[in-house]
Amino acid sequence: MFPYLLKPFLGVFLGDVGGIIFAMNQVTQRRLEMRKPNLSVFFTLIELLVVIAIIAVLAAILFPVFGAARTKARQTTCASNLRQIGLAMAMYVSDYDDTYPLGTFSMASGPWWDDVLLPYTRNEQILVCPSHRRPNPSYKWSYGLNWDLAGKFTGCTADASSTILSGDVAGISCIISYPSNPHPSSSMWVPAPRHNDKAVVVFCDGHCKSLSPEAMESPTNLFLP
Repeated sequence: MFPYLLKPFLGVFLGDVGGIIFAMNQVTQRRLEMRKPNLSVFFTLIELLVVIAIIAVLAAILFPVFGAARTKARQTTCASNLRQIGLAMAMYVSDYDDTYPLGTFSMASGPWWDDVLLPYTRNEQILVCPSHRRPNPSYKWSYGLNWDLAGKFTGCTADASSTILSGDVAGISCIISYPSNPHPSSSMWVPAPRHNDKAVVVFCDGHCKSLSPEAMESPTNLFLP
């Protein structure tokens, strides 16, 4: 009989304890939710620094690659310009008794070589190397005609594949020659190594090559026909 009398009191007591435990669980869960950061909106400082470090490392790796690619693209454009000049020169000498034009100092001695090629190229932009920093935009030359070929017959060259026709020239000269040329004005005619310490040249047979100024004279002087 005694257990039957305690049953109602035990039910009330256990019900109250269950309610208290449930309430405590709710409060604990709410506190945990308040402490939990919203990952979809906020970044921690460490995460932000890690992202910045990754971007800096990628930039340090990729920028030199982009620079090298840009330099190579300019060199390719330069070679394309000289290849077109070589083709135009081949058409010119075919029309003018196999004689190269004059790469002149003054208009009194004849038209400039680029002027006589203009009817064949119809484009003065090919005279400008993309890596040439001209002191004045009005100076249209980035390339010079080989001084030792100007005004001569095409048959003067023993080997067209090893004789330079035109190439990157320093300054604003319209002609080009080997660095050790004894002519008083030859300091303005020297090849310009604008592309990774090399100058792009086109040979009399039409092929292009990148060479250092030293390699144009030694072991063979590639300017002399």
